[in-house]
Amino acid sequence: MGVLQRCYRAPGGESFSRRLLLVTLAQIYSITSTGIVFGYSGLYDVFLFEVKAFGEYCKDGPTPCPAQQERLSRMFTIGATTLSGCAFFIGVFLDYMGPRITVCLGSLLLAGGLLSVAFAQELSSTLYYVGFFLMSAGGSCIANSTFNFGELFPDQSAGIIGALSTGFNSSTVVFCIFGAIIHHFDVSLKSVFIGYTALPVVIFISSVLLFPDRPFEPIRKNETEQTRFKGELHHYWSYIASQRKDSVDVEASETSVPYNPHLSRPSASIEHNALTAPLLASPSDTPPELPLREPGAKRESIARRLFRGMSFRAEEPPPDIYNTAFSRQVNSAVYWSMAIMTAYVVLRVNYYFQTIYEQLLWTAQQQYPGDVLQARNVARYYTNFFNYFLPVGALLMIPVVGFCLSELGFVASYFILAVLHLLFCIVNAYDQPPIQLQVASFVLFAALRPFLFGSITAFLGRVFGFKNFGQLYGLKRIMGALGTFLGYPLQVLTIHSLHNRYVYVNSCFIAIGVLFFTFPLYLWKRVFYNVFLRPPSVH
Repeated sequence: MGVLQRCYRAPGGESFSRRLLLVTLAQIYSITSTGIVFGYSGLYDVFLFEVKAFGEYCKDGPTPCPAQQERLSRMFTIGATTLSGCAFFIGVFLDYMGPRITVCLGSLLLAGGLLSVAFAQELSSTLYYVGFFLMSAGGSCIANSTFNFGELFPDQSAGIIGALSTGFNSSTVVFCIFGAIIHHFDVSLKSVFIGYTALPVVIFISSVLLFPDRPFEPIRKNETEQTRFKGELHHYWSYIASQRKDSVDVEASETSVPYNPHLSRPSASIEHNALTAPLLASPSDTPPELPLREPGAKRESIARRLFRGMSFRAEEPPPDIYNTAFSRQVNSAVYWSMAIMTAYVVLRVNYYFQTIYEQLLWTAQQQYPGDVLQARNVARYYTNFFNYFLPVGALLMIPVVGFCLSELGFVASYFILAVLHLLFCIVNAYDQPPIQLQVASFVLFAALRPFLFGSITAFLGRVFGFKNFGQLYGLKRIMGALGTFLGYPLQVLTIHSLHNRYVYVNSCFIAIGVLFFTFPLYLWKRVFYNVFLRPPSVH
């Protein structure tokens, strides 16, 4: 075991077959375990009509009733919020304990959640809450621990990270399969959930035997120990610096370029090979974004220091935030702008998950006035169609997301994300018949969600590295949890005050979607030096 642990530390020492095996296992576990609670709508009718979860709260009439619907909504909110809210604590645990122990813990939590839901009908409805909480915490442990596997193939790192994150989105298929088994084979929900506990057993055994004790680090051939700790920002800066050097050579070859004290050589000597070996600061120099403050100098305000971190000029090397101290990484505008954007989009995505059946039911009732049974069947049909289409769409999006992140770059990817989000909000806000028009919103949502989580995860890994990835990713997910938590009061407001008309809330999302475009604009203008697409030479 000790020999395996030593060779796992550096992916450069792994055979191709072993690296491929680890990435493949990570992808399989991502699809089958990490975000299964988001398939809640695939089992919604089972909980509501067959299991009659929380049916004891329908005191004024038969099931289903508003009290039952509210508690099912609360159950999903607990799961979705936990998946985001506990990510920071899991991230801290991951950074200190490593992927192997974290995945083992996740498999145990996942098994506990499955068993809790299985026995909730017989013991207590409270176990539904406990089950969704444990399944979410276990999925978060497994997901966070495998993102660093992208560094096993450094040249394809962003694409692999995006694929693993997209697999998280595809995991909604699990509950859809559960629903199909229950409907077509007359199997009880209890039997299905107990049988699925075989998966966390397999995950536990494979993680003990194969997974590393520490996250992988990016090491390429012919790179020095110092070079490997430079991330995405240095690659782009090196590209811009080399382009400026070419311009100087063509227009004024006699003009000297000012010497930068933070570089180990003058800017005028930059070569094209700097694209693969970025210019490095001298180890003894103070990082340019954190200069020493002279005695007696006035202390800058918090806001000024926060946004100064990413407001550098192309002539200077960017802030050295790749695999550096957590406090330095989190004290940057590029991180908090991404976290705030994430909180909103996670709210938008989870709100749709939480309310899709009710939204479709409203449209179906307008299309079939007076026929309650027909409207309910049509809403259920399109909800099931969405549940099956979403994971298939997410799987189809894996190469698309990987291509955009690897070849087009982050600015273009976030711009595509903003376009998809705005189009989805517009289509979803139209709640009038025919209900078939909502299939377009299914397609847009299936493309939007993989782009969201794939772009965010790859961005964290490539810009900030994996030294503090668990904490950074967890803090970002806490922001997402705060956004997700708003979904429940919005749902209650819609049911009790807006008479189940979701068009009002959806129209507000359209307005916010227009503001979403400010984030890729910020990345383009202030972070990646006016480079919209990833230059071919920047890997």
